[in-house]
Amino acid sequence: MELRAWNLWDTLSGVVERGNAGNSLVWPYALYDDDKPPHPAQLYVATACDASDPLQRWEGATFSSGEPSSIRNVGADLCIDTMACDPVSASACDSEETSAFFVYNGTNRTLSVAGKYSAGQNRCPKRGVCFDLNGGLGPDIDLWPCHGPESNDAANQKFSYDPATQAIHPVYADGRETCLALMRSAPLPDAVANDDDPWVGGKYKERVADMLRLLKSSGVNAVVLNDVNACGDPQTRSLTAVANWTKNLGPLFDRYALTPMLAVCFGAPTELSNVTSDPLSADAIEWWTAKFGEIYDHYPNFGGVVVKADSEGDVGPMSYNRTEADGANMLARVLKVHGGRVLWRSFIYGNGLGADPSNPIGQEDLARQAFDTFKPLDGSFDDNVILQIKSGPMDFQVREPLHPLLGGMPESNVMMEVSSNQGYTGHQIHVCNFAQQWEYYFAWDTKWASPSLTIAELLTSEARGGRSTWGGGLACVSNLGNFANYTAHVLAAANTYACGRMAWDPTVPAATVDREWAAMTFPAGGAAAVDAVADILGRSWQVYEGYTSPMGIGFIVGQDNPYGCAPKTNYTRGGGEGPGGAACPPVIDHGNHYWMNPCDDYDFSNYSKTGLGCDRTSRGVGSRMIDTYAPALREILDDPARVPEEQLLFFHNKKWTDPVPAYYGNATVRLFDRIRDRHAGALDELRGMAAAWDGLEAALGGDARFAGVRARFLQQMNDAAVFSDTIMGFYGALSGL
Repeated sequence: MELRAWNLWDTLSGVVERGNAGNSLVWPYALYDDDKPPHPAQLYVATACDASDPLQRWEGATFSSGEPSSIRNVGADLCIDTMACDPVSASACDSEETSAFFVYNGTNRTLSVAGKYSAGQNRCPKRGVCFDLNGGLGPDIDLWPCHGPESNDAANQKFSYDPATQAIHPVYADGRETCLALMRSAPLPDAVANDDDPWVGGKYKERVADMLRLLKSSGVNAVVLNDVNACGDPQTRSLTAVANWTKNLGPLFDRYALTPMLAVCFGAPTELSNVTSDPLSADAIEWWTAKFGEIYDHYPNFGGVVVKADSEGDVGPMSYNRTEADGANMLARVLKVHGGRVLWRSFIYGNGLGADPSNPIGQEDLARQAFDTFKPLDGSFDDNVILQIKSGPMDFQVREPLHPLLGGMPESNVMMEVSSNQGYTGHQIHVCNFAQQWEYYFAWDTKWASPSLTIAELLTSEARGGRSTWGGGLACVSNLGNFANYTAHVLAAANTYACGRMAWDPTVPAATVDREWAAMTFPAGGAAAVDAVADILGRSWQVYEGYTSPMGIGFIVGQDNPYGCAPKTNYTRGGGEGPGGAACPPVIDHGNHYWMNPCDDYDFSNYSKTGLGCDRTSRGVGSRMIDTYAPALREILDDPARVPEEQLLFFHNKKWTDPVPAYYGNATVRLFDRIRDRHAGALDELRGMAAAWDGLEAALGGDARFAGVRARFLQQMNDAAVFSDTIMGFYGALSGL
């Protein structure tokens, strides 16, 4: 493939969206001149308490009176504000725009916003919010809805105040001591004190260089530097600090012959300069012409931009009653004089689209919103626009059918987007290797051409025997962070390698990729280690699928959306979000898509007393999403007897008692029993994988990574059992089986 892109989802504050391996290696460091780092203004947990450090000292009348007051940092003379909620920040104490009041409750040991919020706050809850230690670990402190004592998450909102040292301590069950501090950015994972500053001597660049070397050696040739959700401050600073980030990062990209790209906010002209962002406006075109000219003046090897627009609240051309082609082509024409490209994400996904809230596409099944938006525009995109299309029509679930736009846009340049990040598949706590998933997609025959049109053919250049006239491409969402091993779980690094390797050659077997990675990663373990690791990786994707979401059930991690599977069998809001208006258990994981909450995902999976699954058949009562595929494929997917078993419930609503092939043997069993048996089988396989790893102790026992992976397996086995019990308990209670 010509373009093999690694997409960092790093925000410019340093937080990684869906980050499971720490904070960003790049941001906010690259925004600043090395000799002029920012003042400490963000609230984090210092790894070590230091009573002599004024940045760890806080004062406020609320700590003695319990009445609302500001909270001031002694060292910086700044007061905590509510301008940002992840992480919390501080600003001038006398600013009417940013000042806020808080109440410390010494009885339940909570810090909550009370009475006065920052007037200019952005995207934070407006009321009933408390300080929250993100994930129970930090290092960032968030503003999050206050939890009652019955919540499993209440412990993350407890803080103590020491009037002698003026320190604010998160309260941990194990009694360890850390302190809240103002810092320039999140502390590095190996920091031993608050003054371990990534800016000193350009220290952060060493690990950025290592990351780029890692990516280049796997086969990647382009890196998108920032999160696709690129609107709002500080995200748009990538467009205002061009001189700094190009100076800081440009030489590193040149060293490894990698092409940097930016995710940009389509509404940036309005946000930054109060200029209309209407793509047909001369003012918008002039603004982007100047901005791209500035970037290329500083770094001529810049590759172009990625754009997420008209999705999940991001501004796009539909906000101006224009098409996605209007928006993409405007940017592409400005970039073309520099040789740049526009990677336009086809992720249209939201309740209502554009300027017209009654837009029917915005009210339909999410699985077909992108198709219905882009298919009528096929052939209208400029030649330096590439549509970046997710592998499946939903959102990086453990298994989805192929996205119908892949193969369905023959007159447009397309590339596929996959995720190395385990945002929905165990957070790099569970081992879940994606080489097999991507192999599954590459082999998918779209049936839009004869004798075949597989995804591997679609994304490979004509010069290399494929069908892509522009060269083809793959984009991978990053799983990297600033943890010492970059990926949190050692085995998750196999997904990093697989991205570049399979983009280089999409015909290489997943098993070969796994063995290559295992041999390079554990050379001292010999053939036994390579065999065992490759086998663990090869089984892990379907094992995770088995104890969470077999047979195409889909979203099952707590994400309510009324258009997840429209229409539903017995859809009613009633008293709660679940089937028949049932009240669902509270989501306990901050919406980060780890813990299972099947009740809350009724909108996606259409559970009822009688059955589950979405009716997307071409003749059914649902969205008829199957109509978006080629006729020959449509016939297969429409037929419950022919549709691949692993996709049955994505396309069909089935009764709990309907006969389906058994997980074991050749018999038929009830659907409920088939799902139950798949859960049990997956848990058995997981125990076998963990035992296989334990069997490597003699070969790898001297390797510090051995104990780390063993600990991850112990947590995975515990949590997987909880996942399965939660899901099957819900199914059993709902169905009465």
